[in-house]
Amino acid sequence: MKKEEAKFGFVNKEKGYPRDLKKAVVSYVETALASLIAISAPKWNKLKLVSLGAVRALSRLLAEAELGATMMEKVLKLVEAVSSTREMQKEISEDTTCVTAVLRKVLKLCGDEACC
Repeated sequence: MKKEEAKFGFVNKEKGYPRDLKKAVVSYVETALASLIAISAPKWNKLKLVSLGAVRALSRLLAEAELGATMMEKVLKLVEAVSSTREMQKEISEDTTCVTAVLRKVLKLCGDEACC
């Protein structure tokens, strides 16, 4: 274990993984989303995101109930950015999970499954 890790108490000494693994993962996902938003401006990058299966990944993130406000904002911003292409609009409209999740988050329709 490095001195810096021991100094700040980042690593669990017995198991060797970060103490608050969930916070670390959320931080990494938020950073990845911010990076994707930054590179999604050119149309060819948006098309590449579509071909890599961004709709399924974003719909899974949107369907997650425990997302924080900043991560939810980044996911919706990325959906908005890439939905300007016809290919992504087609993918979104065919994915019922994504449509339902976007409606729930943007319009704040309901909290239970029976509503939508």
